[in-house]
Amino acid sequence: MKGLIAAVLALVAIAAQADCVSSNELISLRANDPNRAAGPIAWTGSVLGVAKNENNAAKSIWFGLYDEQAILIRETKVVDASFDGAQALLWTGSDFGLYYIEPLGGHRYQRVAADGTPIGGAVVMPHGIFPEDEFDFAWDATRDVQLVLHRVTQGPETGLWLTGVARDGSIRFDRMLYSFVATIALPRVAVASNGTIGIFFNHASVVGTSFIRVDAQERYLAPVTISPVATGDVAVAVRGNQFGVARQVAITGGKTEIRWMVVDTNATTVVSERLLVSPRGIDVAPVALVATPNEWALGYDDSALGFRTLAGEYRLRRFTQTGTTISDTQFSADRLRSTFLTRHPFIWTGNAFVSSVSMVISAAQGSDSYLVRHCPLIGRPSTDKSVVRLLDPINFTASASGGTPDYTYEWDLGDLSRVENGATIQHKYDRYGTYTITLTTRDVAGATHVTTTTVKVVAGKNRAVR
Repeated sequence: MKGLIAAVLALVAIAAQADCVSSNELISLRANDPNRAAGPIAWTGSVLGVAKNENNAAKSIWFGLYDEQAILIRETKVVDASFDGAQALLWTGSDFGLYYIEPLGGHRYQRVAADGTPIGGAVVMPHGIFPEDEFDFAWDATRDVQLVLHRVTQGPETGLWLTGVARDGSIRFDRMLYSFVATIALPRVAVASNGTIGIFFNHASVVGTSFIRVDAQERYLAPVTISPVATGDVAVAVRGNQFGVARQVAITGGKTEIRWMVVDTNATTVVSERLLVSPRGIDVAPVALVATPNEWALGYDDSALGFRTLAGEYRLRRFTQTGTTISDTQFSADRLRSTFLTRHPFIWTGNAFVSSVSMVISAAQGSDSYLVRHCPLIGRPSTDKSVVRLLDPINFTASASGGTPDYTYEWDLGDLSRVENGATIQHKYDRYGTYTITLTTRDVAGATHVTTTTVKVVAGKNRAVR
């Protein structure tokens, strides 16, 4: 199996050198009984782990190992029975951590090897499980533990708990962060590069979103209100020592919008809260947030008729630190499948955004599940010469990859001439100098990519013909 994983690594490296192609790969078998619907996913840096939930009475959980192109390597049953399938899947750097609730309500952790096979039996997690309980999960590389944030809603342990689970399943720590009488909701956890753990949640007695910090010295700092505005769904991600927070907020007319802010590990506001996504109809809500080295990406649901009427479509917004939109498109390149939804985080492979999505077909057949690979749109300009003589023709050619074909191209040739359109154009410059050519590439889903190249125009004489 080690040889197989090494071979997959090599293939992925080769694939990464080629143009990224957006795709939707069917990974469930609804023609079979039972069907295995895709759940949470995790990325090792070379292969993709997918927790798959059987549509049977036991709700068994299978583990699928896929390459970056969503080609199945192997599939293994890892849990015989669960309450409602997999909760979360984490990559620890050496193996996978799968979390689920057993049929009778106990919280469990199952270790899965890098080759997709289960390691040992399920580990019992602390605290009872009640219907209104909420969870969030994160990998903490500083402490070498998996973080489980658990809102316990009933009994003597009522409160917000943080548990550190070692790779082998042993409990490293289990601490109550916040004891409450009024209800808290939507807890989220992320870990900064300096080891600070950030916990975000809403509290019925405090309007807005609160932030608890656990620093690298294990000091638990009192909650701080980072926004006084009441909120619905919340998505959090971290880049370096800054936490990005996307929040659903109610606005006039019974609608919702998504707002964006950034805070550092000292709870200092880096980017003040501002509008990120306006509803195209009635409702929008964040699902998951990812930080890449150069941008942020938000997966969100958008319902023109409102979530009470229609789920809507799953979309991807890429944006800068200050919230400026880079692109906003359907997550799936297949517009016929834009209404497929997910409740799980998506991942960035360094080449593409990948999410598991599904749509219920029937109670008997279950769901159609896909691994959706969203490659960011990239436009590329080229010329047949980088230095051209005055009034000599020069040819420009555009190409593109990623996004959702078909593509359109717009050329600003840098000399105040009119904008040209097309994959190939020809132009003549009538003044000397170095010109910056700007190519704007658009796809049919609305994504835009802007890039530049330069051309130098020089004096030259035609040789006399003898």
